[in-house]
Amino acid sequence: MRKTTIVITIVLCLIFSAMPVWADTVESVRPEQDAQLPYAYANWLTLNFTINGGNTSCSAEMPIKAGQSIDYAQVNAYIKKSSGAIVKTFSKKVKPMYGKVNWQDTHKLTSRGTYYLHVVVKCYKSGKVVETITKDSTMKPY
Repeated sequence: MRKTTIVITIVLCLIFSAMPVWADTVESVRPEQDAQLPYAYANWLTLNFTINGGNTSCSAEMPIKAGQSIDYAQVNAYIKKSSGAIVKTFSKKVKPMYGKVNWQDTHKLTSRGTYYLHVVVKCYKSGKVVETITKDSTMKPY
């Protein structure tokens, strides 16, 4: 009797452990759709912000998606303190070259602190803004 009870218990455990597999015969994981990038004209925006001895080096690179084109990009960049106070403002109209918009500039900091680069890129086509991308770099101490 004891042996029969143990065998029945083991069989029931196996059946109950397999029930979830039988219960859901429909595929519960939907296939992943193609990842959509958040921008219509740009692939991404990459910022580079370094501080070396008080001298900052700032750059932004924005590759344009294949099959898309823009006339130019208005790059507005701001070196900001960690408090959000603007230290330096850059503004430049940049035409795309070889499928990319590239901007770079430098600035000499006058005081110590923690700084970051805030960039706003407005893409223009036929005189109209078709896309605006905003991004912040990581904070850098000086």
